[in-house]
Amino acid sequence: MCVFCVSETDISQRFSAGSPHLPWDHPYYDIARHQIIEVAGDDNFGRKVIVFNACRMPPQHELDHHKMLMYLKATLDQYVESDYTLIYFHHGLTSENKPSLSWLRDAYREFDRKYKKNIKALYIVHPTMFIKTLLILFKPLIRFFFFNYIQCCEKVFAPLQISSVFAFLSHLYVSDHQTNFNIRQR
Repeated sequence: MCVFCVSETDISQRFSAGSPHLPWDHPYYDIARHQIIEVAGDDNFGRKVIVFNACRMPPQHELDHHKMLMYLKATLDQYVESDYTLIYFHHGLTSENKPSLSWLRDAYREFDRKYKKNIKALYIVHPTMFIKTLLILFKPLIRFFFFNYIQCCEKVFAPLQISSVFAFLSHLYVSDHQTNFNIRQR
């Protein structure tokens, strides 16, 4: 049996996104051990907060990006039936660890309505000019209602100030890499 071929029932029985550690024989262990994707808890409205840390991504040759996408989908599958918030920490993404544009396109196509209908906020923390430009360029292609959920934040704690969707960022473990970048930006 292929290690990558796992049924949804097998994943739900053996996979707990709330736990930061998976058994070493779990199909997504090699992705989860980097803690790129974490379930951080609930926001003030009781919605799950899922965090994606770009700074924790290893170099491209050490990470199977397709498998990371499947791990992200498996994590989201546990929460997409109810409202949730996604926080993406962009700082730390370098030319060595960033996925290709074709992978980003494929990832966007992979997330169908099931994943988009209950997302209530997508925070992009520490966006670069490239990310901001991409958002402007793709605005006509992104559905209007979804585009309204995207918030760019220059500082780690900015979502507390700019949105009616309050995440418990004070309880959220923010990596030292992100915090140090935030301090340098002051």
